[in-house]
Amino acid sequence: MNIETLILGSVGVDAAKKSQSGEPNLLTDAPKTLTTGISTSELTQYLDLSKTLKESDLKGLNSLLDAKTYLIGNVFSLADAAVYIAVASKPEMSITAYPSLLRYVLHIQTLVKRQSGIKLVSYTCPPTLIPVIAAAAAKPSADKGDKGADNKKDGKESKDKKKEDKKPATAPVAEAKPAEIDPSKLDIRVGEVVKCWNHEDSEKLLCEQVDCGEESGPRNIASGIRAHYSAEEFVGKRVMVLANLKERAIAGFKSQGMVLCACNEDHSVVKIIEPPANAKKGDKVEFEGFTGEPATPSQIGKKKILEGLFPFLKTDDKGVAYCDKTPFKVNGGFVTSQLKGGAIS
Repeated sequence: MNIETLILGSVGVDAAKKSQSGEPNLLTDAPKTLTTGISTSELTQYLDLSKTLKESDLKGLNSLLDAKTYLIGNVFSLADAAVYIAVASKPEMSITAYPSLLRYVLHIQTLVKRQSGIKLVSYTCPPTLIPVIAAAAAKPSADKGDKGADNKKDGKESKDKKKEDKKPATAPVAEAKPAEIDPSKLDIRVGEVVKCWNHEDSEKLLCEQVDCGEESGPRNIASGIRAHYSAEEFVGKRVMVLANLKERAIAGFKSQGMVLCACNEDHSVVKIIEPPANAKKGDKVEFEGFTGEPATPSQIGKKKILEGLFPFLKTDDKGVAYCDKTPFKVNGGFVTSQLKGGAIS
């Protein structure tokens, strides 16, 4: 199966659909919602990249995504579907070495709505979260009756399935889950934005100085939230900072952490998560039942801790921040956001 068929199948087009040439045509066969208003030349560039993507291309993608949510414009497009499938279908690639690319891949995974014809890597998430690309135009999954008929054919598949179930190589998700989800590895602290300005070279970035109560003084942090907060209104905000990240340059600005926010599925709504009223600068988030020490910045990158935990960070229907089933707490009070039911990153 070629990449054109995989991409079209993943975005809700019948994989059997053909253009007049006899082969799938991404530009004409994909849903118009994924190509409308998109530059054809830019789209073609990313579609070509998706067919030849190699390890040496990841650094460039990472730099491009430093201040971007999507590859073209501010909406999910066919370019994102193509590049995501190309990256995720090559698990041998070391995307964890590229923070912005990893963040992008984890975000695209939240758009999942159905399974397609390609098995993608899980990035250490439980198998129940193994994703494939989907868009708003995605059609329902294949007819269940056909699937059942295929599985029953000669009883072969059913027998093979039973054999696979007996293999002890992989532990059940329920047993592996406690080892995977340890939020105490995250060093999340209360901070206050004391200074904020627009990044001079990026339309999406705010540059902040955030006081986390440290002797070394405020941290410099870059956040891609300029579309949701002005620099003026961000000054004085009490925020939650993920502090055990390696310093890295984002669009040339050295960032020393991450201001955590909750966002909806398409990132059209983004709200900071905020500490309880009794919290002081520098106070740390506690997760009841988890007493381990935070990971070092080096461990965060090498042990793929963020990619294992980020899919479980969310706000509930009351706006309370959680890691899986454990709430964020500071001095006994809940960390909250104005956005309910959002993903935290």
